[in-house]
Amino acid sequence: MVELVNGVKGMTLNLENENVRIVIFGNNTIVKERDIVKCIGSIVDVHVGKTLIGHVVDALGIPIAGKGVVSIAKQRCVKVKAHRIITHKSMHKPMQTRLKVVDSLVPIGCGQ
Repeated sequence: MVELVNGVKGMTLNLENENVRIVIFGNNTIVKERDIVKCIGSIVDVHVGKTLIGHVVDALGIPIAGKGVVSIAKQRCVKVKAHRIITHKSMHKPMQTRLKVVDSLVPIGCGQ
């Protein structure tokens, strides 16, 4: 994560010799070429919690709809290991629709 001099936060994508590409998480109209950028020293994290239900939030989970201040219980890192895919048996028994056209063109398995 990086922060520009005007308080706008962003995430770096490309680090090259002559330029750095950043995804802006805020008002991009106030960002200008050659603005000073400082590294925050953390990975992208967002506000989470039940208090955010019903609010419109920006890319970082900060409420923007003007419904008042929300007490944020915690923040969570965006880069986490994905949950495992549920294991299931492969389709081994065909399901007959009794329509020859459908059964020959689109094979459907039981439980699909």
